[in-house]
Amino acid sequence: NGGPGCSSISGALKENGPFHPTRDGEHLQENVFSWNKIANVLYIDSPRDVGYSYRDSTEEPDSVYNNTKTTDDLVIALQSFVDAYPNYKSRDFFVTGESYGGIYIPQLVDALIPTNSVQLNLKGFAIGNGLMRLSDSFNSDFDLMFYRGMIGKQEFDSLYDCCTASGQIADLLNCDFSYFIDVPDSGDLNPKQFDDKTMQDCANHVAKLGNYVWNSRNIPYNTYQDCYAGKPGTQSRRVQKSALNAAKSYQNYEGDFYDQGANQFADSTDAMGGFQCYMDDATTKYLNIPQVRQALHIHDGAAKNWEDCRDLGYVQNEWDMT
Repeated sequence: NGGPGCSSISGALKENGPFHPTRDGEHLQENVFSWNKIANVLYIDSPRDVGYSYRDSTEEPDSVYNNTKTTDDLVIALQSFVDAYPNYKSRDFFVTGESYGGIYIPQLVDALIPTNSVQLNLKGFAIGNGLMRLSDSFNSDFDLMFYRGMIGKQEFDSLYDCCTASGQIADLLNCDFSYFIDVPDSGDLNPKQFDDKTMQDCANHVAKLGNYVWNSRNIPYNTYQDCYAGKPGTQSRRVQKSALNAAKSYQNYEGDFYDQGANQFADSTDAMGGFQCYMDDATTKYLNIPQVRQALHIHDGAAKNWEDCRDLGYVQNEWDMT
């Protein structure tokens, strides 16, 4: 999983694993959309200190978190796995990931191929919705938000002048908006500093608009998700039902009132029963139940409470995997 700093266990319990946490976060239920029936999946938390993972600080006292260190640790983790389960050495092996995995995965595969450092039958890799190149990712945000109704035409059209001001063709499909931003190692998208006021205004505008995909009320990974609040009012239906029952009693009325409202799910209209609206809190609660930690052999003296994502001060020092 991505982040950087997000636990891959969330991929198991919130995405493609066989189980989802229930709404109350106390049990598991079947994930009816789980896709995998042919492979074993090893979910690895990376970088270290994410999720349940921990380390002996006397062995590794440094506090460096970056792509190089993550790759080194993943190689060690895979080697430890095949040492413990040697029957997997001959199996077809694929590396997969999502989001910031677009950075993790190519670097890990690159480390595995030339040295054959881990005795695995490496067949390939797959990246889902991955961050492969920051400029491409940023430039696509504006189209995504406009054509899904997150920003209006006025905001979208306002970008034309900035394309022209930067000497580019006023073509929003090919304009490089990353020209206006600086990205420090923290991964923040900040406006670049210009002496020219017009350019500086454009940089501020582009950075603010480009960051909106993360700051709106939409879920950035599923912008069509609608998490409703509250329950629909049923007073009018109760009144109608009461009147029909009275008519049936006193006038030999043969019909009945069918309460369609009772069959409406008020939280969401998606096919997963609004799971994405409560999955974060439910997963966190479930994975921190003492009995669950004990069943998973979590070292309570060393492992922290499970969090979906942890801020580790990760140094994001490479942005282009092409």
